[in-house]
Amino acid sequence: MSCRARAGSRRAAAERRFIPRAFPFPVGTCAQATRQRWQGSPPRQFLPAVAATRAGVRPPGIGVDCAVAEGRLQASVRRVPPTSLTPRTARLFRLLMVGAGVLTCGVFGLAWVVDRFGQREQAAPADVLVVLGARVLPGGVPSGALRARTEHAVALYHRGVAPRLVFSGGVGVNPPSEARAMLALATRMGVPAEACVLEEGSHSTDDNARLTAEVLRGLGARRVVVVSDPYHLLRARNYFRLYGWEVATSPALETERNLDTFDRIYWTVREAVALLLHPRVLLARAPTPSAP
Repeated sequence: MSCRARAGSRRAAAERRFIPRAFPFPVGTCAQATRQRWQGSPPRQFLPAVAATRAGVRPPGIGVDCAVAEGRLQASVRRVPPTSLTPRTARLFRLLMVGAGVLTCGVFGLAWVVDRFGQREQAAPADVLVVLGARVLPGGVPSGALRARTEHAVALYHRGVAPRLVFSGGVGVNPPSEARAMLALATRMGVPAEACVLEEGSHSTDDNARLTAEVLRGLGARRVVVVSDPYHLLRARNYFRLYGWEVATSPALETERNLDTFDRIYWTVREAVALLLHPRVLLARAPTPSAP
């Protein structure tokens, strides 16, 4: 047999051995390249690579990363994970970022409004001072917020802002009721018991406004000043608006939640979130002048 015939025979044997087995294309490493498949026998120009790869040697200068249209070779395209988002995902991501920015600006912007409103003293001559309750500690001890609110209301009473006080607050975790704890404090500070009225059924700011509104109508009051922590006053004022009352507000500035910077920020932001979750309260309008 001639040399040319022997070469042709060896080439045909190599092609037969290689069909339909995987050709280890030198893309990255030989091991990675074995995942690519030949569709038919390899062209002649790739036969040296076959022998070199079977011998464990990576053929230099050969790299295929796309489909070869010519001949009978169809190499699978090595897919590289995209480094950027798809248009749809990018659009969704932008919308989420814009929404997060708007929400953040809304919360902190409203928190600033809540804080500025609460720090202003708006007390004016009125018929009744309404004091909103706070937590009672074990043993019937008034909490710091409850004490500060009561002391501020008593100071306004002694200044002649209003002749009567309404203490609003029901029984929480610890008895007695918040209203009764405030009454005990006020009487020790010189307020006659007959000048005080108790509302002991409320457990929320909504209850405070709704139940106190009934008491105020029974007293024939028309001008009302509400006393509470600064961060609480905007929401309290708006709840009273929902029940037909336009009230002035007076902040108890000496509370721990107002004096401590961290507590002041925390409770103000918390109040802003509560208002955003209750748009009916946030957008409450002042009642018409004909309302009581």
